[in-house]
Order: sequence, then structure tokens, then C-alpha cells
Amino acid sequence: MAKALDITHAAVSKYYRKKAGLAKLKAKSGAVTLIQRFGGSLNLNFHFHQLFIDGSYELGLQNEPVDFIATTPPTLPELDQVLAQIINLQSDIVHRLLGHNPLELGILGFELPQPLRLADIHPAKFASPNVKSVGA
Repeated sequence: MAKALDITHAAVSKYYRKKAGLAKLKAKSGAVTLIQRFGGSLNLNFHFHQLFIDGSYELGLQNEPVDFIATTPPTLPELDQVLAQIINLQSDIVHRLLGHNPLELGILGFELPQPLRLADIHPAKFASPNVKSVGA
């Protein structure tokens, strides 16, 4: 789980760092992660809920945050690109551990569109009947 979280955090952080125009060693992102172990019917279903701030902190000489560079939220094509990168990196790890690529064998339990596009995934598929609206 730690390696999967590291890969995900690194890919999203890299996206925000590049969008803010900062060098790798001079930037940090901000995120909160919740690791959920069970699904709605108490089935075993490890997954992450992550909340990233839209931007990166610029680091000073002592690696302390000196400024925050805000960025615009990602577009759907940008999300497609970051998600595809995360899936490919995660698949490489599984391939090294199991000796075969889970994307090629279809052992994930679902088919991924090729190329992967978030625009093809309708949010209503993932909506809970218990959630009526999101807002402040």
C-alpha cells in the first residue's frame, strides 16, 4: 500500500509542480490522504481518497515554504494524462511482483478504455444513493 500511495502522490505532485513552473527540488505539494479498507458492504476494498491543493509550495534555501504558487484546477485531458501515468506505474510494480502485467491479462476485474479517458467515465456510475448534494 505504501508504494502505491507513493506513486500516486508523486505523479499528482509532479503535475502540480510542473504546472506551477517550479523545479523538482524547490517544490512541495500539499495533500491529505485517507486510506479506506472496506467498501460499502464491508467487502475488502483497499483504496485511497486524496485531496490535493491546486498548486505547489516554492521552497527556500532551508527547504522551508516561502511562497505558494496557485494553479488552475486540472482539465479532463490533464486528469486523463495523470491517471494514465499512475495506472502504468502501478501496473509496472505489479508486473515486477507477479511476473505479468495485470492490464494485459485483465485480472483487475474491469476493462480499461484504450487510451484511458476520464471523459468516458460518467460520474453518475460512482454516485452513492445516500449522497444528495455536495456543497458548503
